Formats: sequence, C-alpha cells, structure tokens
Amino acid sequence: MSTDLNLLHVFDMLMIERHVGRAARRLNRSQPAVSQALARLRDCFGDPLFVRGAGVLVPTPRAQQIWADCHEPLRYLQEVFAPPPFEPSRTRLRMTFGAAEDVEQLLLPGIVDVISSQVAEAHFEIQPTDWQSVNDDLLRGKFDMAFTISGDSPPEIQREILMKTGFSCMYDPSMMTPPSVILPWYLDIEHVIVAFSDNRPSFISDYFKMINRVRRCLVSTRSILSTADYVRGTRAVATLPSPIASLLARRHGLATFPLPFDAISIDYSMLWSRKRGHDPVMFWLAAQIRGWAKAQTGSDISPV
Repeated sequence: MSTDLNLLHVFDMLMIERHVGRAARRLNRSQPAVSQALARLRDCFGDPLFVRGAGVLVPTPRAQQIWADCHEPLRYLQEVFAPPPFEPSRTRLRMTFGAAEDVEQLLLPGIVDVISSQVAEAHFEIQPTDWQSVNDDLLRGKFDMAFTISGDSPPEIQREILMKTGFSCMYDPSMMTPPSVILPWYLDIEHVIVAFSDNRPSFISDYFKMINRVRRCLVSTRSILSTADYVRGTRAVATLPSPIASLLARRHGLATFPLPFDAISIDYSMLWSRKRGHDPVMFWLAAQIRGWAKAQTGSDISPV
C-alpha cells in the first residue's frame, strides 16, 4: 500500500475537525475535493475510517490507530517544509486585481491604501472584469485576485463576501423633491436605467411587469458610473446599489432615498484561485482585506 502526504494531510484535518466542510475550509479546498480525498484514503487503508454521527464524523478504531502513528510526524514535516514567514515590511508587492468600474470605485481605493501602507513597496494593476467572466479570468491566471458583485463560483475559486447591500434611488434635489409617499411617485417618474450586458431584465423591470406598469426610461446605459451625469439636471431617478448611489451622490451634488419596495440584496465579494491557497502572500492579503471590510461594515465577512 502507498499513499501521499497530501492525502495524509487531509486525513489529519478530518481527524481534527470531524467534519468535511470545516476540514475543507481549513485546507482551503473545496468540499468535493476533500470528499474525493477521503474516498481515496478509504481505498488505501481498506477501512471506512469515519462513520456519520450526530452532525460529526466519528473515526473508526483503524482511523484512531493511523492518526496515533502519523499525527506528530505530519506536524514535523509541515514545519520542515513550511515556507519562510512572510514579512510585509520587507516585501515589494506586485498585484493584479480585476474589478468592474463601479466595484473598483467602491472598494479598491481603500483596499490599496490599507495594503500599500504595510509593505516596503507596492504596485497594483487594475484590469476590467465582471461577474460573467471573472471565474474564467482567475482560472486563466489573468488576476491575482478579483472583486465583483453576487455570482456563482466553481469549486476551484475561493469567494468571500465583503459587503452585503440593498438599493437606493439617486436624484437631483435641485430639480425635484420626493413626496412623503414615494412608491406611486417612483412608478410615474422617468428612470435612468443601467442595462445588463446580456440584456436580461433587472429585478426592477420584473417588479414593474408584476404590477402591470410601464417603466418610463429617459436613458439606458451600460455604464453605472455615468448615471449621475444623466440624472443631474433632470427629473429622473437611477436605482443603484446603495453604496454606489451614495458615492455618486456625494461626488455630483445629488441625493438618495431608499428603494420604496422590498427587493433583493447583493454581495460584493473577493475571489481568488484555490491554487494560490497556500501562498503566504495571498493569506496575508486576504486577511488585510477582511480587516478593511469589517472596519467599513462593522461585521465579519462570509466565506462561500
């Protein structure tokens, strides 16, 4: 019988966590990958190794014996082969980030500031991406890390939510004042609409359709940052993610009010390839971004 150290490392973490999902997070792997490794371990040792208990994995007697033999040697080997400690103050950091224009405006100035202040030298290249192409871009190695709104990611991509938000409506207060009962007024006025690149309808369009109303469109644009220019000087509103609406309103002398009906929330996330999961630079980078996001929102981020 032969096995490799990677499998034994998975076994060691399963013995510690007694749960496939938690072990996967500790190993920075996908849950299916850890399940596949467990299947290989069972084949190698000719034993189930774990049986299901009340919300945990219960090791078999054979698993207990194997762990007693390999746990300490594995700890020693991990120390021997561990990369040298990452020292930010001595590091010349070069990073390529991917982000859509609105996500870049919202997140990256703060993130770049908090990272660059802690390293000896930093250079960041920001390239465009969006929720439709970001996974392929990361898997091809186009970016070290990417930032985007809600979306699904394959097991090869690590995604962590930095911020959850709802929607607000941006308008020009020099042109109009919203009434105390906003919804009927919102349904009647003109809108500056941000169109999706694949032309699918937005949840706002779906809402108008559901209540059998026609949405009056002044301008339809693919550029979310241009909405303020179209709103200014008109009697139209633009419905945007709340942080973006607030950012543009501050810059352009506009104002906002909350979306006057219940709607979905969206997530702003950071993503990177799990192949980089054991890179100490990526560990450090992700930790700094988590800390920055928590300082902005007052809450911990969520792994996905």
